[in-house]
Amino acid sequence: MRSIAILTLVGVTLSMAEAADICLVRDGRPLATIVVPADAGEQLRSAVEVLADCLQEASGAAVPIIEEPELRAAPTDPLVLVGRTSLWPIRFPEVFDDDGFVIAAAGRAVAICGPSDWGTEFGVYDFLERYVGVRWLMPGEHGTDIPAAKTISIPAGRVEDQPVFFSRLCSGLKGDVQTQWARRNRMHGRVSFHHNLLHLFPVSEYGATHPEFYPLWRGYNLTDEPGERIIPTSASDEGWQPCLTAPGSVDEAARNIIRFFDENPTATSYSLGMNDSTRFCACPGCLARLSGEKNYLNSVDYSDLYYDWCNQIIERVLKVHPDKWFGCLAYSEVAAPPTKVAVHERIIPYMTYDRMKWVDPVVKADGVEATEAWEAASPTLGWYDYIYGTPYCLPRVWFHHMGEYLRYGYEHGVRALYAEAYPNFGEGPKLYVAWKLQWDPYRDVDALLNEWYERCVGPAAAPALAEYYSIWERFWTHDVLTSAWWTQGGQYLGFNRPGYLADVPPEYITRSRQLLETAIEKADTPERKTRARMLMRAFEYYEASAVTYRAQMTVGTVSVTNEQEALAALDAGIEAVAMAARRVALVDELNDDPVLQHSLGLDRAPALKGEQWGSALLWKAAPYALDPNSAVRARLDELVGSENPEIVKQARMILSIVNGDAEEVTTNSSFEEGQGGGADNWMLWVKFETGRLLRSTDIASEGQYSLLSDGMKRGGPLQTLEPVPGRYLLKVKVYAPEGQADSGTCELTATPVDADGNNLPNPATNVFKPVAGRWEQQYLVFDLPEAINGKPVSKLRPILIVDGFKPEDKVYIDELGLYRLPEQD
Repeated sequence: MRSIAILTLVGVTLSMAEAADICLVRDGRPLATIVVPADAGEQLRSAVEVLADCLQEASGAAVPIIEEPELRAAPTDPLVLVGRTSLWPIRFPEVFDDDGFVIAAAGRAVAICGPSDWGTEFGVYDFLERYVGVRWLMPGEHGTDIPAAKTISIPAGRVEDQPVFFSRLCSGLKGDVQTQWARRNRMHGRVSFHHNLLHLFPVSEYGATHPEFYPLWRGYNLTDEPGERIIPTSASDEGWQPCLTAPGSVDEAARNIIRFFDENPTATSYSLGMNDSTRFCACPGCLARLSGEKNYLNSVDYSDLYYDWCNQIIERVLKVHPDKWFGCLAYSEVAAPPTKVAVHERIIPYMTYDRMKWVDPVVKADGVEATEAWEAASPTLGWYDYIYGTPYCLPRVWFHHMGEYLRYGYEHGVRALYAEAYPNFGEGPKLYVAWKLQWDPYRDVDALLNEWYERCVGPAAAPALAEYYSIWERFWTHDVLTSAWWTQGGQYLGFNRPGYLADVPPEYITRSRQLLETAIEKADTPERKTRARMLMRAFEYYEASAVTYRAQMTVGTVSVTNEQEALAALDAGIEAVAMAARRVALVDELNDDPVLQHSLGLDRAPALKGEQWGSALLWKAAPYALDPNSAVRARLDELVGSENPEIVKQARMILSIVNGDAEEVTTNSSFEEGQGGGADNWMLWVKFETGRLLRSTDIASEGQYSLLSDGMKRGGPLQTLEPVPGRYLLKVKVYAPEGQADSGTCELTATPVDADGNNLPNPATNVFKPVAGRWEQQYLVFDLPEAINGKPVSKLRPILIVDGFKPEDKVYIDELGLYRLPEQD
């Protein structure tokens, strides 16, 4: 903390009528003094440190900081009064947000003050942007741009500003560097609304004494027979919702919340957000209060019951703490507004949705209808969004669309914003623009972008950067709508599925690299070149993702009919696997960077790992390795000595298969055994109760039977095994009917399970597309350890997941087998 000078107070006369500019620094010499109240807290003092540091970096002048009671200054010395000082008491408009601020300049003084320390802090940042030209472009030491200015003068006048959205928060920021940057750009969450009911009724206190507070569950569609009540297994278990008609639950909830506010008097709100679960109670009391209708998310509608329960709790709490607020999630079964119950004026429902999806007119129409229904039901709304950067494998940006829907939201009652962001700062101005629009959605998006590009890399390089991001904005607001990956249903897009990579035109990647190389070349200062290189480093991961995934998705189009073509397939596979390895290594390298690190890693979902993308090209050559004297066999023998461990793994497994050394551990891999539509030893999993999965004699690769996925949205066959640690091969043959459009994908994977039946992270996944009109064989090679994340592997479930196909689509599955490779030296 900068030391504070102690001086003696003298009289100060201020007049707004004095209209001359106030010079704080002249020719690199400080003229002004920064004054803070004696009782200034840590938040205000930290903001003042930022003010003085930026003034010094811009001008070279060290502007002193003093406390107000000891001020002694010559009458002509300028003052910068920060916070509530007696020297110039600032009056605020009658209705003014606590995050708002006033910047007033007259005579020889500048005052920066808000109704709260948050408002004053944001006033300091606005002052630096407005009068010193500071821009917090990205986090980190290279992300702040401060123009040099030996003289800094402030025009006389008064600025009043406050946020359009009073609460602005995102999750997924990594470390103090990223959080501090977001705060400079006015991030401030002020409403508690997240999943919280598990904390309201902790199982340690109520599990034994009030089991009736927990739900009697009857399945997702209330069609199962009543079972036992779900009692949470631990304090963190949120796979349940409380019984909303249990006698005493309202009084007990209110008592707990009153105690919370008693113990935390500065807290302004409490979350009544439902747990992150769809297991709502279906006891007779709750069922009697339901309409039986489903909401717009196709979930059973619990809104009337839930909001009536919330209202009763809020009324009891407000009798003791009348100034408090409440937040909740308009999510899943309570996503729609209640129709028979008024929403209490002191609760803010957060509507949960990925509003990037509003680029689809059909989705937008549904979203607009839902928003306006909530607008009619609730005095104040919050929006919960999913603006993920990571784990997406491309820069996911939609600047102009974001401005459009934020303006719409404000005009229809939205006043609080939250987003799951998990940023990837290779997305450049995405979050910077988002923060500016969350303060004022009527800002000119193009002006914000153009300024960011120029301040980031300089005027000469800015056009290249602008074109680079326009490519990806076009992809995410136009091109992706025709992707098989795109879904109209669901609250958010499939960030855990990389299928959109198959739709990236190769020229987008080529042009993007050219543009970033141009930006590096034309950036006009070392600092700006550093920023351009940072963006290039992030792009290398996008590039590797797109190139390797395309190689994976086009394996089925590669025809191998002779040994020369087999050798060519090997070479192509080696190149693809090397690029896939580089992609994984890039993530590890970026995770050492406080700015470019991925806040959600490749282990977020098995389909994202991609360490074997393109490796199926190697297997195209396998039939030509049966001859021990063939050139393909000799090449595979060479690959066993490769420096790339993934190539070694694949080559050894191919040789083991062609030598007959691998041991099959699955049974009934060709589905010949079974009764009716069922296949012995296989569980046929159908998610969402959509479509069918059954044995069929329509077509088979071997024998008489295969499995038919008929209109199934997601699901697949799985077998539960008791494995031993080692190296495994999982292979399958898949067929799509001739002429069927390219829609969904298949995921070949094996899920480890611990002794408690919980899934552990998958060691690997192979995502591919079926080839219409012929059987296509796919492979997955992986190492299974004894334990994963400290938990012993008890079971292993090989599975072929069919995902994202249309109701009219068919996919046939055959020869789904798991093989264990003999131990190698």
